[in-house]
Amino acid sequence: QRYVLNPTSQLSENLSKNGLKWVQIPGDGNCFFAAVKKSGNLPQTIIELREGVYNYLINSNFQEFNFVPSEEEMKEIKDASNSGVWVESEYQITAMAIILQRPIIIWNNSLGNYRIIKENLEGIPINIIHMTYPPYNELPPNIRNSINSANYRPIGYHYDATEPISADVPTRQNDVKEES
Repeated sequence: QRYVLNPTSQLSENLSKNGLKWVQIPGDGNCFFAAVKKSGNLPQTIIELREGVYNYLINSNFQEFNFVPSEEEMKEIKDASNSGVWVESEYQITAMAIILQRPIIIWNNSLGNYRIIKENLEGIPINIIHMTYPPYNELPPNIRNSINSANYRPIGYHYDATEPISADVPTRQNDVKEES
Protein backbone atom coordinates (compact mmCIF):
# COMPACT_ATOMS: atom_id res chain seq x y z
CA GLN A 1 0.00 0.00 0.00
CA ARG A 2 1.40 3.39 -0.95
CA TYR A 3 1.71 6.52 1.13
CA VAL A 4 -1.68 8.26 0.84
CA LEU A 5 -1.32 11.72 -0.60
CA ASN A 6 -3.80 14.51 -0.42
CA PRO A 7 -3.75 17.59 -2.60
CA THR A 8 -2.19 20.64 -1.00
CA SER A 9 -4.51 23.50 -0.12
CA GLN A 10 -3.08 25.59 -2.99
CA LEU A 11 -3.70 22.80 -5.50
CA SER A 12 -7.22 22.15 -4.19
CA GLU A 13 -8.03 25.85 -4.53
CA ASN A 14 -6.64 26.07 -8.07
CA LEU A 15 -8.43 22.91 -9.19
CA SER A 16 -11.68 24.23 -7.74
CA LYS A 17 -11.25 27.58 -9.55
CA ASN A 18 -11.08 25.55 -12.74
CA GLY A 19 -14.10 23.37 -12.04
CA LEU A 20 -12.01 20.31 -11.20
CA LYS A 21 -11.53 18.02 -8.24
CA TRP A 22 -8.85 15.51 -7.29
CA VAL A 23 -9.43 11.79 -7.94
CA GLN A 24 -7.07 9.29 -6.33
CA ILE A 25 -5.45 6.69 -8.57
CA PRO A 26 -3.77 3.52 -7.24
CA GLY A 27 0.02 3.69 -7.01
CA ASP A 28 0.75 0.52 -8.94
CA GLY A 29 3.29 1.71 -11.51
CA ASN A 30 0.50 2.43 -14.00
CA CYS A 31 -0.67 5.64 -12.33
CA PHE A 32 0.22 7.96 -15.24
CA PHE A 33 -1.80 5.90 -17.72
CA ALA A 34 -4.67 5.41 -15.26
CA ALA A 35 -4.75 9.17 -14.53
CA VAL A 36 -4.81 10.02 -18.25
CA LYS A 37 -7.52 7.40 -18.89
CA LYS A 38 -9.72 8.61 -16.02
CA SER A 39 -9.18 12.35 -16.55
CA GLY A 40 -9.59 12.10 -20.32
CA ASN A 41 -12.57 9.74 -20.08
CA LEU A 42 -10.80 7.49 -22.58
CA PRO A 43 -12.05 4.13 -23.91
CA GLN A 44 -8.55 2.63 -24.27
CA THR A 45 -7.21 0.30 -21.62
CA ILE A 46 -4.13 1.20 -19.61
CA ILE A 47 -2.19 -1.44 -21.55
CA GLU A 48 -3.32 0.04 -24.88
CA LEU A 49 -2.25 3.54 -23.78
CA ARG A 50 1.13 2.27 -22.58
CA GLU A 51 1.73 0.31 -25.80
CA GLY A 52 0.65 3.33 -27.84
CA VAL A 53 3.32 5.50 -26.22
CA TYR A 54 5.99 2.86 -26.76
CA ASN A 55 5.00 2.28 -30.39
CA TYR A 56 4.85 6.01 -31.10
CA LEU A 57 8.31 6.58 -29.66
CA ILE A 58 9.86 3.69 -31.59
CA ASN A 59 8.12 4.47 -34.89
CA SER A 60 8.63 8.26 -34.80
CA ASN A 61 12.42 7.93 -34.58
CA PHE A 62 12.21 10.65 -31.91
CA GLN A 63 11.90 13.39 -34.57
CA GLU A 64 9.48 15.30 -32.30
CA PHE A 65 12.14 15.43 -29.59
CA ASN A 66 15.22 16.36 -31.65
CA PHE A 67 17.47 13.72 -30.14
CA VAL A 68 18.65 10.21 -30.76
CA PRO A 69 18.21 8.04 -27.66
CA SER A 70 21.22 6.25 -26.26
CA GLU A 71 21.23 2.49 -25.78
CA GLU A 72 20.36 3.03 -22.11
CA GLU A 73 17.46 5.34 -23.01
CA MET A 74 16.17 2.77 -25.51
CA LYS A 75 16.22 0.17 -22.74
CA GLU A 76 14.24 2.56 -20.52
CA ILE A 77 11.69 3.06 -23.31
CA LYS A 78 11.40 -0.69 -23.89
CA ASP A 79 11.03 -1.29 -20.13
CA ALA A 80 8.34 1.39 -19.94
CA SER A 81 6.23 -0.61 -22.36
CA ASN A 82 5.74 -3.15 -19.55
CA SER A 83 2.87 -2.79 -17.13
CA GLY A 84 3.86 -1.40 -13.76
CA VAL A 85 6.95 0.53 -14.91
CA TRP A 86 6.78 4.19 -13.94
CA VAL A 87 6.61 6.97 -16.52
CA GLU A 88 9.28 9.46 -15.59
CA SER A 89 10.31 11.17 -18.82
CA GLU A 90 8.91 14.21 -20.53
CA TYR A 91 9.06 12.53 -23.93
CA GLN A 92 6.70 9.77 -22.77
CA ILE A 93 4.17 12.37 -21.59
CA THR A 94 4.58 14.34 -24.82
CA ALA A 95 4.07 11.15 -26.87
CA MET A 96 0.81 10.53 -25.00
CA ALA A 97 -0.45 14.03 -25.84
CA ILE A 98 0.47 13.56 -29.50
CA ILE A 99 -1.19 10.14 -29.75
CA LEU A 100 -4.42 11.44 -28.20
CA GLN A 101 -4.19 14.80 -30.03
CA ARG A 102 -5.03 16.50 -26.73
CA PRO A 103 -2.92 18.81 -24.57
CA ILE A 104 -2.09 17.42 -21.15
CA ILE A 105 -2.27 19.88 -18.27
CA ILE A 106 -0.15 18.67 -15.37
CA TRP A 107 -1.04 20.20 -12.02
CA ASN A 108 1.78 20.09 -9.48
CA ASN A 109 0.78 19.04 -5.97
CA SER A 110 3.72 20.66 -4.21
CA LEU A 111 3.41 24.06 -5.87
CA GLY A 112 -0.28 24.12 -6.79
CA ASN A 113 0.53 25.38 -10.29
CA TYR A 114 0.39 23.70 -13.69
CA ARG A 115 2.22 23.27 -16.98
CA ILE A 116 0.83 22.34 -20.36
CA ILE A 117 2.30 19.63 -22.59
CA LYS A 118 1.67 20.16 -26.33
CA GLU A 119 -0.38 23.32 -25.87
CA ASN A 120 -0.80 23.65 -29.65
CA LEU A 121 -3.01 20.54 -29.94
CA GLU A 122 -6.68 21.29 -30.57
CA GLY A 123 -8.33 18.56 -28.50
CA ILE A 124 -9.94 19.03 -25.11
CA PRO A 125 -7.16 19.15 -22.49
CA ILE A 126 -6.60 16.27 -20.11
CA ASN A 127 -5.91 17.52 -16.57
CA ILE A 128 -3.82 15.25 -14.36
CA ILE A 129 -2.02 15.81 -11.06
CA HIS A 130 1.67 15.16 -10.53
CA MET A 131 2.09 14.33 -6.86
CA THR A 132 5.45 14.63 -5.17
CA TYR A 133 5.81 13.55 -1.63
CA PRO A 134 6.34 14.80 0.83
CA PRO A 135 4.55 17.98 -0.40
CA TYR A 136 7.44 20.41 -0.03
CA ASN A 137 5.51 23.66 0.50
CA GLU A 138 3.47 22.22 3.39
CA LEU A 139 6.52 21.16 5.39
CA PRO A 140 7.59 23.32 8.35
CA PRO A 141 10.16 26.01 7.43
CA ASN A 142 12.99 24.38 9.43
CA ILE A 143 12.53 21.10 7.53
CA ARG A 144 12.39 22.93 4.16
CA ASN A 145 15.67 24.68 5.08
CA SER A 146 17.29 21.34 5.92
CA ILE A 147 16.07 19.89 2.64
CA ASN A 148 17.44 22.86 0.70
CA SER A 149 20.84 22.66 2.39
CA ALA A 150 21.06 18.92 1.66
CA ASN A 151 20.04 19.29 -2.01
CA TYR A 152 17.27 16.79 -1.28
CA ARG A 153 14.99 15.52 -4.03
CA PRO A 154 11.44 14.33 -3.31
CA ILE A 155 11.33 10.65 -2.46
CA GLY A 156 8.41 9.79 -4.65
CA TYR A 157 6.32 10.72 -7.62
CA HIS A 158 2.79 9.73 -8.45
CA TYR A 159 0.02 10.75 -10.84
CA ASP A 160 -3.60 11.25 -9.86
CA ALA A 161 -6.62 12.18 -11.97
CA THR A 162 -9.11 15.01 -12.00
CA GLU A 163 -12.77 15.09 -12.80
CA PRO A 164 -15.25 17.94 -13.28
CA ILE A 165 -17.05 19.30 -10.26
CA SER A 166 -19.94 20.02 -12.62
CA ALA A 167 -20.62 20.07 -16.36
CA ASP A 168 -19.24 23.65 -16.59
CA VAL A 169 -15.53 22.90 -16.92
CA PRO A 170 -12.99 24.54 -19.23
CA THR A 171 -12.79 22.94 -22.64
CA ARG A 172 -9.61 24.68 -23.84
CA GLN A 173 -6.34 25.29 -22.04
CA ASN A 174 -6.67 29.08 -22.40
CA ASP A 175 -9.82 28.81 -20.26
CA VAL A 176 -7.66 27.71 -17.32
CA LYS A 177 -7.69 30.33 -14.58
CA GLU A 178 -4.32 31.49 -13.35
CA GLU A 179 -3.25 30.26 -9.96
CA SER A 180 -2.74 32.77 -7.19
